[in-house]
Amino acid sequence: MAREFSKAFDFNLKFERRFTVHIGVVAFIFVGVIVGVYFFLPAHKELATFIAIAVGAAAAIVSAFYIAQSVYANVESEQMTRTMSLTSEWNTASFFDSKKAVIGLIKPIAAKPREERLRIIQDKIKDDEILELNITNVLNYLEDLAVLVEKGFVNEVIIRELFQTNVLRYYDVFEPWIADLRNRRGNRLYKGLENLSRKWDTSIT
Repeated sequence: MAREFSKAFDFNLKFERRFTVHIGVVAFIFVGVIVGVYFFLPAHKELATFIAIAVGAAAAIVSAFYIAQSVYANVESEQMTRTMSLTSEWNTASFFDSKKAVIGLIKPIAAKPREERLRIIQDKIKDDEILELNITNVLNYLEDLAVLVEKGFVNEVIIRELFQTNVLRYYDVFEPWIADLRNRRGNRLYKGLENLSRKWDTSIT
């Protein structure tokens, strides 16, 4: 997917450069014609002046359009860069142990009732600080991802395609534990993750 986007983006940039060059050549020729009319056909100076003013106004509009287009292209490029960086981070070796530990915990408790899930998680982490750290590490990552999606800093279509299952599954399993943390700390911990899970959960109508 990243390669396909890169090809499409490169094509857009090349097309834009070619199009800009062609417009520049036409503008240069047109200005030359106006200058020729102004100096070599004195009887048509007023017409040449009027055309020059009209062309200047049109050029200002075209210039504004290209500036806006350039800004938009830069925003899209930065958004895609952040998206690729975020997805790459999830697959780094530093995340391997955390994901492995969390998956190992999720498998046996995912189908259990909410209250039982909370008890099991609390029992598991009571004497295992590393497991709690791994859970926190994964949930913090998903919270950061959720906030970036909410703010429009990354491409939500791609992020959803890659992370929807993880977001829904992890939040559902750890929701009782998150709720317990919120009650004890008096805050809205992992609110971004909660919001994104609800948004992406197609079973909620």
